Amino acid sequence: MHTDLRRAAFVEAADELFVERGFANTGVGDIARRVGVTRSLFYHYFKDKQAITDAVIDKRVDAFMEYVQSWTESLKGPTIKDALIGLVGIVRSYLTGPESLGYRIVCEQDANLYHRFIVRSSRLLSEYFVNSAGMNGALIEITNTRHPKESFYVLSLGILNMIIEDSEISDEIVADIIADALRIRTE
Repeated sequence: MHTDLRRAAFVEAADELFVERGFANTGVGDIARRVGVTRSLFYHYFKDKQAITDAVIDKRVDAFMEYVQSWTESLKGPTIKDALIGLVGIVRSYLTGPESLGYRIVCEQDANLYHRFIVRSSRLLSEYFVNSAGMNGALIEITNTRHPKESFYVLSLGILNMIIEDSEISDEIVADIIADALRIRTE
């Protein structure tokens, strides 16, 4: 099997097992068995369980960002407020849906893993929205903020944590917080 395909098979198997069993209950041997190879072959592709966990996080976050990009490019005519509410709904599903990696991480209460997941997600969200400002189909243009990328990053960290910690907060309120923090006119 080609190196990239084998590596991808390990990542896919680990992702499936993490959702099925959790991080703590999945070992390197489990991942290797799922792929149908020896445990020693696993170490040819990944240094340790931490390395494959990071690869799974990257895969999930990258897929989420591709979805967000596709979604924002498909927007036609909604108000900024409606677009922000829609974005919050997508983020909420990404973080708290039963098949989500975020949900599994929160259930296991692994602070280090949670931190890596939230930081990577926030960094990519901020880069995407700041770099797409002014492009056709951009959701928001951040022009009223002196340090837009950094501001959006800090805001993303807080928003992602708030959505996870306070499941009762409405998408509308979260959208208002984003608009207020970035000084985005929604009306």
